Amino acid sequence: MQSVSTKKRFIGFVYLDRAPESEGVLNVGMIIDPAHRGWGYARDALDQVLSIAFETLKCHRVQARIVEGPYKANTLKAVTQLNFTHEGTSRKAFFSPHLQEWKDVTYLAILDTDWVMRDSIQVAPLTLWDEMFVRHEKEREDLLRWQKWEKTKASFGDRVSQTVSAN
Repeated sequence: MQSVSTKKRFIGFVYLDRAPESEGVLNVGMIIDPAHRGWGYARDALDQVLSIAFETLKCHRVQARIVEGPYKANTLKAVTQLNFTHEGTSRKAFFSPHLQEWKDVTYLAILDTDWVMRDSIQVAPLTLWDEMFVRHEKEREDLLRWQKWEKTKASFGDRVSQTVSAN
């Protein structure tokens, strides 16, 4: 657990918890005093905790579950800027006993390879939409390269067949 304080005043914490579903996977969570939100404290603390998770604990994956609420946009911005990848949203998957209503849960994660490569990424996405757009654009480029390779391979195979049948 990494606590965040200013002038020796406790303003929140970030925690890591082993995920029960898999070895090498950690869950991360954070709570910041509302008066201190929006100043980058959560992002800085989360960055330090990720360093511990990947460099000291040698984990493979850190995942975050963000419940719908008034600070969801700020939390998404903080984790996306640390190169977490959006993995999906479960609709009405969490029941809030305090509010007596169901809330959506957004899932994000960062892998050890993402952590190692973070300095080579020119600019971290500013929002969840930016992250999804960049990821989908990369996937599209990968697919186009694969299709071109398959077409080249097929064309080469046709030429080899024609050469063999001519002999």
